Amino acid sequence: RVGLAATALAGSFVAGMVVAQTGGGQVTDPVRLTHAALRPASSCEELRQWFVDRAMDQVTAWGWGDPYPVYYADDLSFGVGEAGGPVPVAGARTEEVGSSETGTNVQEAGVDEPDTVKTSGGLMVTVDGNVLSTYDVSGDAPVKLGQVVLPGVDSAEILLSGDTVVAVGPERGAATRRALPGRPFPGLLQETRLTVVDVGHPSDPTVSDTRVFD
Repeated sequence: RVGLAATALAGSFVAGMVVAQTGGGQVTDPVRLTHAALRPASSCEELRQWFVDRAMDQVTAWGWGDPYPVYYADDLSFGVGEAGGPVPVAGARTEEVGSSETGTNVQEAGVDEPDTVKTSGGLMVTVDGNVLSTYDVSGDAPVKLGQVVLPGVDSAEILLSGDTVVAVGPERGAATRRALPGRPFPGLLQETRLTVVDVGHPSDPTVSDTRVFD
């Protein structure tokens, strides 16, 4: 009975559609719009404000939405559990390397790595964003000696060798480049700035060279 009732209901619906399309019957139920609350904007400014009000929760400290993809450990498992084979185990332990002569934990002995703090004897050099500072750490407490602003770079890291500091970081244009109205987003600049600083006189660190590389 249920099957016959469903068939009859479907047949009645189709018949009603045919009658409505051929004009053989009169439609009495009004058309119901699912988004009837939407109304045309009276001006471009009103339409813009409507979008702004509904988009504010999409704006973060990093811009609109999430500009960088985030991958979690579960996403990067690559189906190891379903592979069926055992996971190989390394036969020997990796030797602990420790720190470089400039105080940075490194992966290869004798190969220094960029960092935000470097030391050499009683001299300590730090970088915060694009500000490089020098300190005397030979006493009981660090004493600031000088600082210099690194041109055209953001989030720099440094290497220290003797009296020479090499700062490397993304070209500042990547952070300041803006999209033009009506144009596609131009993307981020993939350029790296390298700056050489002379710290032979720690109280007066001086930029001696700066270059941009693709």
